[in-house]
Amino acid sequence: MEAEQAKDLAWKNTVEAFPYVAPPKPKKKKKVAAKAVLPIKAEKTEEDEEPDSEGLEEEIEKFLKDDGSVMLEDDVEWVYLHLSARNLSPSDAPSPGAWSLHSVAKKDKRWFLKDIVPKIRHKKEDDDQKNMRVAEEKSIKQRQGILESVLKRSKGNVLESIQTRLAVDSTPQSR
Repeated sequence: MEAEQAKDLAWKNTVEAFPYVAPPKPKKKKKVAAKAVLPIKAEKTEEDEEPDSEGLEEEIEKFLKDDGSVMLEDDVEWVYLHLSARNLSPSDAPSPGAWSLHSVAKKDKRWFLKDIVPKIRHKKEDDDQKNMRVAEEKSIKQRQGILESVLKRSKGNVLESIQTRLAVDSTPQSR
């Protein structure tokens, strides 16, 4: 069976096993007659305001290059884990930045998953490699110190051994 035939057969079996089910129709809301009331100007809340996403990528780039105390990786991980969560509030987020990033990411999931998550993952991998390199260098220095001390002791022991042999050889032997 060729690949094309196998693919067609697989789709056919899938359609038979999982037939299409139309989504339920939304319930119609009853229209209520509008009363002649002057509109009240309500202040916009934080949730109503459009998030300011201009310059967000530049800020993230800056934080990714910065080794400061900001734990952007943790915020991005929190956003990733809660991207599809409902009923979240700003108090659920680990930081205000995480909540802001969550608001933007929820509206543009593709941007978040395609551009932000890989950058954080690569940064963590780079940090892990750097930590491994530092640990290897430390281990090499420790081993080098041990070998140098063994060499110094062995040089001293060899020198003493040679001196004692020379001293024994230079003494007149009785005939």
